[in-house]
Formats: sequence, C-alpha cells, structure tokens
Amino acid sequence: MSRRRVDGIKDKLTYKEGTSRQYQDQLRYKALGLCVRCQKPMWKGISKQFCEKHTLMVRESQRKRIGAKKRNKNCKSYVVKKEQKWTK
Repeated sequence: MSRRRVDGIKDKLTYKEGTSRQYQDQLRYKALGLCVRCQKPMWKGISKQFCEKHTLMVRESQRKRIGAKKRNKNCKSYVVKKEQKWTK
C-alpha cells in the first residue's frame, strides 16, 4: 500500500548524503506537524512526533519492554486523557 508523499517544505529541509527516503519523509512530516507513523496531526504539548493514538501505543510498548509494573500517573498523556474523560 503506497501513500502519497507530502511535499511542501522541501526547500526548508536539507538532507545528508545517504539519508533514506523513509527518514526524509519522517523529518518532513515532523516539520509539518504530522504524526510520523500515520500523518495525522500531532498531539500538541504531549508528544513531539506522534498523534494521540501512537503516543499511547509507544508508552505502553515501552512499559512492556522495560517490564514496568507500576504506571506513572502524572505523565502528560495520562493527565490529558483523564481531563478529556471528565469533560465529556
């Protein structure tokens, strides 16, 4: 499945020789304020490169990889989700 490339900030970014196309795309998406995995808008103030869905996925995969038993309930993603739950 191919996705169309987002071009529009090419003149502002310079790439080193030998940089892969995928990494160039990730840098372009990040500069445009999009998630580097799914190209949806980034979760502003919480994550610098992921949308809400992928921020939560990365957080949980890191917990699993490290083997953490407890959760850090004061991290930004938990606090924002709690506030969203109460405003609904």
